[in-house]
Amino acid sequence: MMNLTTSHDPINSREQLKTAIKAEIIKETIENLLAENDGTFDLTTSHGIESAVEYMVDYLAINKFEVDPSELKAKLIRHLPASKI
Repeated sequence: MMNLTTSHDPINSREQLKTAIKAEIIKETIENLLAENDGTFDLTTSHGIESAVEYMVDYLAINKFEVDPSELKAKLIRHLPASKI
């Protein structure tokens, strides 16, 4: 009798890889925004954070990554230094 289960599921592996790549790109996008922000986004205000999130959502969409803005906002806020919140 043949065993049809395998320990390597290529579809699941592909999805995990896509998820990991997307997470890394989001992380790098946030880090770049924080490192290169020349005052364009006042990240001490709700409006500034919302503007930064809109910018990142648009940037990621251009690069074929769809993200949930509220999830991206939460990740951005977690990356902000405590003194900026």
